[in-house]
Amino acid sequence: MTIVALMCAVTFQVNAQNSDEQLQKKALEVVLEAAKEADANPTDGRKQYVAAAGFNMDLLGDKVDLDRALAYANKAL
Repeated sequence: MTIVALMCAVTFQVNAQNSDEQLQKKALEVVLEAAKEADANPTDGRKQYVAAAGFNMDLLGDKVDLDRALAYANKAL
C-alpha cells in the first residue's frame, strides 16, 4: 500500500512539473509576440509597456530579462 501511495505522489509531482514547464513555454511565446509588436510599433507606448511588463513576469522563471524590460519601459515613457 505504501508503494502505491509513493507511486501516486511521484506521478502527481511529475505531472505538475510538466504543466509548469508548458505554462512557462506559453508565457514566453506570448512575451516574444508582444516584443515583436513593440518593435514593429516603436512609438506606441502601450505596446512598449506591455512588452516591458512581459519580460518582467515571474512566469518566465530564469528567462526574465530585466534589461530588456527596462529598455521597453523607457521607450514607453
